[in-house]
Amino acid sequence: MVKPDSLLKWQQQGFKLFWRLKSQGEARKPRISEATMALIKQRAIENRRWGAKRIRGALLKLAIQVNQGTIRRYMKQARRTLPAQPRGQRWATFLTNHAQEIWACDFVQTDDLFFSTIFLFFIVEHSSRRVVPVGMTRSPSDEWIAQQIREATPFGEEPGYWIGDHDAQ
Repeated sequence: MVKPDSLLKWQQQGFKLFWRLKSQGEARKPRISEATMALIKQRAIENRRWGAKRIRGALLKLAIQVNQGTIRRYMKQARRTLPAQPRGQRWATFLTNHAQEIWACDFVQTDDLFFSTIFLFFIVEHSSRRVVPVGMTRSPSDEWIAQQIREATPFGEEPGYWIGDHDAQ
């Protein structure tokens, strides 16, 4: 009916449960009021970018003195149910905010009439989607690319950001 292994397993589980309950101790009464806990949780939810230090400063203005560790614990409890907040700026937002300053450049490899390879160099302004001068060469070098960029920016009208791939050039 019951194997000896099952009895030993039940005994071990009972022993673990007994000592786990015995070592936990009694739950103690919180040292801060319910109103202060609610205020910490409210500030943590309403101000997602605030840390424990800033919430503590806000509480000190109300003459409520609470340890940062305590604030951190209640912040975790309050924010546990909230959806994760995205970190930093999204790529689409960055492109929208800085479209006037962004240029993208790249090569397109194609063949001519006699099937020899030609590299086309494109520069595109993101704000207007305008293609700035296109260059062609059979063997692109760093010097040639630098010259194309100089010609694309005649009067110092340089972009704030360049987008390119990880070519050798």
